[in-house]
Amino acid sequence: MIEVGPGSAVSSATPVAAEPASEAEVVYRPGMTMAEVERAAIEAVLRETQGNRRKAAEVLGIGERTLYRKLKQYALA
Repeated sequence: MIEVGPGSAVSSATPVAAEPASEAEVVYRPGMTMAEVERAAIEAVLRETQGNRRKAAEVLGIGERTLYRKLKQYALA
């Protein structure tokens, strides 16, 4: 499981199969590609920031332009 939360960097934790993911968590499943993990992280942060792209980019530690490119790449826009 990868936890994404306010004021924290993205960090990995021990996977827990029986525990449902909250809105602020990205669940990593074996076999996921890096692109799938990245997309899930972006979606989770956008939910956490209620769609505020500026805040989402800040939480993710990327520039707003990078976030916009990734939204387009993953068809999230």
